[in-house]
Amino acid sequence: MGAYTTWLSGMTLLFIVYYLGSPGYLIDPSKADISLGTGVAIGLGTLALVMAIYEALIRSPLAHNGKGFGLVLFAILLLVDWGLFQVFSGRGAYIHVGAVIGTIMVANVFLGIVPSQWALVNALNDGREPDEKVARLAALAKLRSTHNNYLTLPIIFIMISNHYPMLYGHPHGWAILAAIGFITAFARHYFNLRHRDINRPSILVAAAAMTVVLIWVIAPTPTTSANTGITAVSDETVAQIMETHCVACHAETPTQPGFQSPPAGIKLDDLSLLADHNGKVRQAAVDTHYMPLGNMTGMTEEERRQLGAWLSRQ
Repeated sequence: MGAYTTWLSGMTLLFIVYYLGSPGYLIDPSKADISLGTGVAIGLGTLALVMAIYEALIRSPLAHNGKGFGLVLFAILLLVDWGLFQVFSGRGAYIHVGAVIGTIMVANVFLGIVPSQWALVNALNDGREPDEKVARLAALAKLRSTHNNYLTLPIIFIMISNHYPMLYGHPHGWAILAAIGFITAFARHYFNLRHRDINRPSILVAAAAMTVVLIWVIAPTPTTSANTGITAVSDETVAQIMETHCVACHAETPTQPGFQSPPAGIKLDDLSLLADHNGKVRQAAVDTHYMPLGNMTGMTEEERRQLGAWLSRQ
């Protein structure tokens, strides 16, 4: 029931936030000028297609080759990750990859693990020895459970990824997600081996090294007045930038459709408030270009440089 309620609550939030909320959470016009309805169709269609492919694979001879199945599944998820990143906003793409993985996991419970448990319970209740059919169901349930085990850490990261625009807002956000998914699943392998009394700390060392390399690669270069070539930006200029591109959402009473309150409680309708949120604004609007959502207001590079220069002096 934990798996079912997690999936149901997640899908409910997917509809409320991404399908029925602000279109900017899902659609990025700079990537693909599609309607919200088309975006919803792409999202739900991807879930259904990957689920059908996964079920076909796990019932095929490939299921008996653990490493081969893992590589094929990773390749499928990588393709989904890259493809969704071409048509959705980074945040929308991340959450849909998470929805795909979560759907696979709950289907493993519903279609494999629970039926196997009931078959065993029914055999014992009837006073029968588990037959070959029960054994086959148990073997498939174990395989599905193993897959869920390795997918646990990647799905946990995706659940909290909306807090990290520097990742999903990166031009190569799809590759970052793939790298984090691989690293976390690889680290999980160490603990699985430990449960079998096999100790290979080199796995954790390698995972830590890959994480450090990833951090170094994606770390943004801070924008300052020196490296932007802008010596001074007036408060009036920055106030106008905020009014044009930010205040529609980040105000006490937002005027942007889909928002009843300022996202994350961040209000930017006063320069003192902008200074208070210096780091968050710099990351979202200057370093990653994630904000404004889908750049629906058409914020220019010059305006981002001006904003970065002003923030660097606060």
